[in-house]
Amino acid sequence: MRLLLLAFLLLPLSPLLAVTLTEEQEKEYIVALETPEVKAIREYLNDCLSGAEGIGYPCETDPKKPKDSIRAQPKEHVNGRFLVLRVDPFENETQGMKFGGNIFVILFDKAPHLMAHIWVYPLGGDLPVVRSFFIDKASEEDRLNLAQEFSSLLNDPRMTR
Repeated sequence: MRLLLLAFLLLPLSPLLAVTLTEEQEKEYIVALETPEVKAIREYLNDCLSGAEGIGYPCETDPKKPKDSIRAQPKEHVNGRFLVLRVDPFENETQGMKFGGNIFVILFDKAPHLMAHIWVYPLGGDLPVVRSFFIDKASEEDRLNLAQEFSSLLNDPRMTR
């Protein structure tokens, strides 16, 4: 399943151009936010940031990927709401193993507006599980520009989770 959320808006935009959606686009986006995968991301972030123990990676730090975990980030940077920018299918085959699921690219609503890539995998049928988390390499300036462009959406609780 490939969802085209706000990806069409990530085309080169003139600096500081505010993004607005039509009423129809808003409705489609809100429906897309109600998927089990987006709910799983919100629930996982909440559980991880609550201090729950034994959650493992990607909540807790993995020595092999010390910067690619939720708790490796300053809590105040990842404990807010987020905007889903894009969803891409994760189709990868490594050492004879086939992986699936989707990669969600999200933008947090609080400065410095970290952008994260989160792999959500359907475990045992339709039960979505968060499998990885890493921060995008976008510069702080680029993230702040994105946050300004999407400010009307980032500040609207209907559009964030």
